Amino acid sequence: MDFMTIKYSQSTLAANSKALAYQKQYLTMTNKGKEAQFKNVNGVEDAISGKELTEKEKRIVEKLKKRDAEVRQHEEAHIRAAGTLANGGPNYKYKIGPDGKRYAIGGNVQIDTSEVPNNPKATIDKAKKIKRAALAPMNPSPKDRAVATQASNMEIKAKAELQKEKKEVNDKKLFSAYSGTYDSNGKILNSAESSFSYMVL
Repeated sequence: MDFMTIKYSQSTLAANSKALAYQKQYLTMTNKGKEAQFKNVNGVEDAISGKELTEKEKRIVEKLKKRDAEVRQHEEAHIRAAGTLANGGPNYKYKIGPDGKRYAIGGNVQIDTSEVPNNPKATIDKAKKIKRAALAPMNPSPKDRAVATQASNMEIKAKAELQKEKKEVNDKKLFSAYSGTYDSNGKILNSAESSFSYMVL
């Protein structure tokens, strides 16, 4: 291999290395751009998260932060009071702020509000717990108050059913007290006749 060939090979390698360096730099910049543009697949944050906010945008963000805290506190109060009646955790509705972050602006907690089949007493206890859970937050929403009203109606209905059951039981006891008492001739006596007979004897 002569001097010219060696020099040409070195020049080619240098050019290739430089080209690779440029390509690497381009890919790095491109990837960073994509990372900034798609920082979070779910849209929680995007490229605007790094921009300087205006005073108006800062005020909006502060309001969203306050709302987010209120919503979470509200739903957590429902969860704590509901206990085992809650079907999973809170569900939140989000809004993306000027800073690219998402803030909870609404939410709900799914609660089992069904009656306990064939058990008025248990239904009464459950209705009371539902009502406590619905009114647990400091500022219950109209929907919360509607759930509490529904629970109160369920409690009233269950109490009526329980009173009916108690009356039926008492009626059976009373019937039993009047039946099964006979005189010497085999005649059925009511409780008054039975008591009088025993007193005479």
